[in-house]
Order: sequence, then structure tokens, then C-alpha cells
Amino acid sequence: MEEKRTRFFGETKANKWRRKMFYVLALALACVTMSLLVLPALTMENEVYCGFPQHVHTEECYQTKLVCPLTEEEGHTHTEACYQKVLTCTLLEHTHTENCFADCTADVETAEDWEKTLPADLSENRGEAVALLAKSQVGYRESEKNFLVSEDGEKSFYTRYGAWYGDSYGAWDAMFASFCVHYAGLPEDEFPYAKDCALWIRALDEKGFYRTGDVAAASEGDLVFLSLKGDATADSVGVLLKKEEGKKETVLFVIAKDEKGTVSEKKYAAGDKEVLGYGAIPAKTEKPASRATRAASVEVWFDGTLGEGTSVNYYPGSTNTHVTARDGQVTLPTSAGNPSGYVLNGWYDITSGVYYGRDQLGQVVTLTQNTVMYADWVPASDDYRDPSRPLADTTDTSGFVKTELFDYNELINLKSGKTTSSSISAYSHSETWSLDANQNGAFNFAFCQWAYYEANGNRAGRIGYLNGLNDRNVYHSNNPYRLELGIVQSESDDILQTLFTESSTPGVRKVGEGTNLFQFDEATGYYYYDNTKNGVSYQASEGRFYVYSDPTYIQGQRLSGSRWVNGSDVSAAFMPLNRETYVPEKDGGGNFWFGMKNTIDFFLPEVPGANGGNCNFSTTGDPMVFQFTGDDDIWVFVDGELVLDLGGIHGAVSGTIDFAKGTVTRNGTTMPLPSSIREGEHTLTMYYLERGSSKSNCAIYFNICPRYSLDLTKKDAQTQEELNGAQFTIYTDPGCTVPAFLWDSK
Repeated sequence: MEEKRTRFFGETKANKWRRKMFYVLALALACVTMSLLVLPALTMENEVYCGFPQHVHTEECYQTKLVCPLTEEEGHTHTEACYQKVLTCTLLEHTHTENCFADCTADVETAEDWEKTLPADLSENRGEAVALLAKSQVGYRESEKNFLVSEDGEKSFYTRYGAWYGDSYGAWDAMFASFCVHYAGLPEDEFPYAKDCALWIRALDEKGFYRTGDVAAASEGDLVFLSLKGDATADSVGVLLKKEEGKKETVLFVIAKDEKGTVSEKKYAAGDKEVLGYGAIPAKTEKPASRATRAASVEVWFDGTLGEGTSVNYYPGSTNTHVTARDGQVTLPTSAGNPSGYVLNGWYDITSGVYYGRDQLGQVVTLTQNTVMYADWVPASDDYRDPSRPLADTTDTSGFVKTELFDYNELINLKSGKTTSSSISAYSHSETWSLDANQNGAFNFAFCQWAYYEANGNRAGRIGYLNGLNDRNVYHSNNPYRLELGIVQSESDDILQTLFTESSTPGVRKVGEGTNLFQFDEATGYYYYDNTKNGVSYQASEGRFYVYSDPTYIQGQRLSGSRWVNGSDVSAAFMPLNRETYVPEKDGGGNFWFGMKNTIDFFLPEVPGANGGNCNFSTTGDPMVFQFTGDDDIWVFVDGELVLDLGGIHGAVSGTIDFAKGTVTRNGTTMPLPSSIREGEHTLTMYYLERGSSKSNCAIYFNICPRYSLDLTKKDAQTQEELNGAQFTIYTDPGCTVPAFLWDSK
């Protein structure tokens, strides 16, 4: 029986122990489970402020689309290669982080707000005024909802003291004390302010205001510097409210930030190891001047990526950095990362619309509102010749042809676009850009870089690819040779005046003028450049083009993860502002936005169309013509009158001006040449634009008669005196049998 009792009680004790262990383990499991569920629970219950839903792309986010530019009506049969898996989802991939739950608008104050908390009347004694101001702030607490989380997980909170100082989320111990000193009427040039305690001690010591040793000698309103970590380094500072004599030593009553992020009153013995020293507030007997109002700080982003972010953008190596501008004053950076091949030419303020040029970099400017500054990137050099490539023979046509080159970047789209949504805070910024064809000064003429579209999840809305583009600003894949007629009417139109002059418009730059673009075929009498036969690079330092004996190509690219990788699409291209044989399409290595203006002086012996078109022959007896094939926009004027209109973003299209027949042919359609073009001297002006980013074609052929001027003088062979009244006969052949046709120049 006793054995059974012992076994029973032993089992009972064991069962009790097991039950206790079960409860402990269950409680532990519950705690672990709760800890794992806390963040999701908060995620579900708390409001999200990032503006993005959580989303991860799935198969449903993609569609297979036909990307082939050919139609089956053209004798082509689509294969698998003609289709591509395309992301059609309109959402960005996004996972909420703690920063997503920060409300950047919570508890934000202006100077008008916090100045209402200050005492109306201050003592004439500066120290007493500082103490009174500090006392008025007791109970203020840093915002719990408005915060930032750094990459290492450290959280910092918004305060009115940081906003006043210009560092809204910075450690605010010293900024609180500086706030009190400022509103007590002490100018900063007399008594330094600071946001770092250790640096403040150094500044005060240089001015003779810092004291160590007998801290008990400090007076009301003086700044008490503390080492809360006990390592003898100042990490906090407060305002001395009062002091009392204790049994052993003086007790200091200090108003400062406490461990809960609240302004509160704290007590220290003057001899405590935490107390390092004090900053003595200078005495002044007269009443402080009326309260100075410090300008509110503003949040400024200097974005070298132009809204793309640093992971995938058209300027690899560029940065996107944030500054809180104290008093609205900020120094314009002289760099924004180091994208290969580019230099910073200026900054554009997207909020105010102010452009700051290269001569203003490094200077201090005053801003009044949160903003983003977009970098104005320009090539580091305009010498593009590749000396390793063999050259073709060219001719100097500078006597009758003037060729000018222009370069454009993303800022040119400011002329046509506007921000339709924008969010700017201390920890992020985002903006959506859309076409605004009706805005004042907009000329409804956008440049499109596919890299911006694809990097943005196959969505428009970046400054490099505007949202809401209309027909005249998009490539029609279902009709690649579609023209947009009437974009310009005359050479005085805003588009031509902006893009083809030495304009001050952001995003427009005249690169220079150049010779030797054209080759001459003696057999046919044609001057020509054809990108399917020859590549070309401009060399600014020499004021000329170098035409290669082989073509230049565009290497097609696609986005794979966060990298651009080469695809199978390779096409011959006109890329004069590039040196590579194979120019990458989307990774920032190619310059796809440029313009060229050719001005050609020529002469027509007869009225175009005379004698049934049997007139105006070239030196080889062929009809005089000007021919062009290419993309994108091409406009050809003769004597200021638009003759050939090939406007729009399209594939390679052709146009011919026949000065013998008196006709203009555009994409197979023939029409008469304007009747105003008669015999005599003329000027043909061709405006060429590349404003897409995947193809670039340019083929120019002409045999029109160049307009030269001849000045002939006959001199005595012995005396070198000019012989007046001498007559000359000019021939077209070495045997002097065929007289040349001459005319008096205007």
C-alpha cells in the first residue's frame, strides 16, 4: 500500500511538473507566435502612408504580345520570335517596411505654430529669457507617427526644434537648446548655435563662452553639457532652470530631452560625472529686440537619376540625395555621382521652375518650399571620333553647306510636360510626369526614351517618357511609317526656334558646326551620306565629322532584373554623338536625342517644271534632286517655305524634291513644288530630329548645283599690278571646250 502511495504521489508530482512545463512551453510558444504576428497585425491595423500597395508580380502580371514591326500582309509569317512576354501589370513590386507606416505630415509645425507656445514677455536678462523659454517647452514630445528608419534600423522622430534648425529628424538635444537661445534674442554671429553637442562645445570655447571645473558657478539660462553615456563625450545639453544648495553639493535643475523623447526637468549634482561643463549665456541689460523669425526649413532632393532611382536608370552611377535646408538655404552640389561620360551642367527645381546653371554650382540658394532638383547631364566631351576605325573619303562642302549639331536631354520635356502627382518628404520623393499640350508655353513636342518606360514597369510617367502622349509624340507600332503632318508650319515656329538655336532652354545645347559629313560620287554627281553604308562621329575640337568606312549599329537591349542585357536586334544607325561601333540602346551608353540642321546654298538655272520637266540638270546631265530617307522628324524648307514634311516619330520614310519636274514626293505620294520657287539663287534648310531611342536612320543624297562665288583678278606677271578690264571665260572641262553657266549673285 505504501509503495502504491509513493508511486501515486510520485506520478502526481511528475504530472504536475509535466503540466507546469506544458504551460510554460505553451506560454513561450504563444509569446513567440505573438511576436511573429505583431508586425503583420500592426501592418493590418495601422494606416499605410507610402502610397504603394504590397504587390509581387505573378504570371497574371504578364501577357504575350506581338512585337514584330512587320505585318503578315507583307509576305511575312509570325513566329515565336515575333512575340514577347511583356509585363502589363500597372502596379510596382513593393513590400511594406516600417517607413511605410510613418506619416510625414503628422505633428508638422510652422514657425507660426511653435511661436504660439512661447512666452509673450521675456526678461531683459538674457539668461532668464533662455530659462523662461525652456520652461515653456516642458511637456513637448517628439512625434510618434512622423519618423524615419535608417538602413541600420535606427528610428528618428520629427520635432519642432529640428524643423526650426533645418534637420527635422535629427537628434534634437542641442537643437532644443539652440532654439531657446535664438528666441531669447541672441544672434548666432554673437553666440553660436549647433545641432551637435561636441561641436557646440568647441564653437563656444573658441568664443570664450565654455566653462569647465566649477559647474556650480553656472547661472540661470546657461547651457549644461552632459555625457549620459558616461564616456566624457558630450551627447546631451539642457538649459539650467535653477540651482539649489544641497547638503554636500549644488543641485542643478536642467530642462532637457529625456529618455522618452520629451522636454522635461531633470536634476543633477554639480559634481556628477555626467556633468561636463556649461556654456555661459552673455549678459545684456536692455530688453531683447523683437523676436527674429527664422525661415522654415525645406526638404530638398538632388536627383541625378531624374526620378528613376539608383537601381536602374539611364545614368548609372548617379545619386539621389536628400538635404534638409536650414532656413531654406542650401548649397547646390557640384556633383551627383559619377555617371560615365557625363558631367553636371546644372540643376532644375521642379517645384519653382528655376534653373541653376553650371556657374551657380557650389553656391548657396534660398528655397521656400520642398522640392526636387533634377540634374542637367551633358557629355563630358564632344569629341567622339574612334581613331581605331577606318575612314571613308569625304569632301569639304563648307563653301555651300553649313551643318549644325544640337544635343537634347530629359529637361527638354519640361517644355511639354508637367507633374500630375508629386510627393516630397525627408525620406523619399516621387513624381509623375504627363504631357500637358495646353499649358502656357508648352509646344506639345515630347522626346521618348524607352529605357524610362521599361524601367518604370512598362509604364509612362517619367520625365524621360511622359504619360498621356498623343499621336504626334508616340511611335505607332501598328503603323510604323505614319507621318504627323503640320507639327511645324514655318521656320519661326517655337519648336524649331527652341531646338535649333543657341537656346537658354534647359535640355537644349548646340554642340557645334562641322564639315566633311558628305562624300562625293564623281560618276553620278551626288553628294551623300548614308548610315546604312557608313557610320559617323562628330569631333568638336576639329569642327568636323569623321565618316567611317563601315556602319555604326544600335545594339538592342532588354531589362533582366535590374540589368540591361543585349538582345538579338542590331540595326545600322546614324549616331553622330557616339563613338562606339555598337551603341547600347538603353543602359545610358548612347546619345539618342539630337538634332541636325543642314543649310545648303544652291542655284536653279530655270523654273522647276519648265519644258515639261526637261530642265535644271546637274553636271552629269541628271535632274537636280534632293532626297532623304530616315527618322524621326524631318522638315525641309526652301527659301523659308515648308516643302517636305516628314514629321512624327516613325520608321525610316522617304521624300524627294525634284527641281527638274517641279514635284515633291513623300512616301510615294507626289505633289507639285510651290510655285514661288523660280530660277535663281535659293537656300534649302533641312531640320532633322532623333527623339526616339531604338532606331536612327539618315540618308541624304543631292546633286543640286552648289552656289559658289568667284572673284578673279588678273595681274601683270612682272610688276604684279592689277590689269583692269580683263575678261575671263570659265569652262567646265579641262580642254576648255564647254563654257560654264555663270550668273550674277544676289
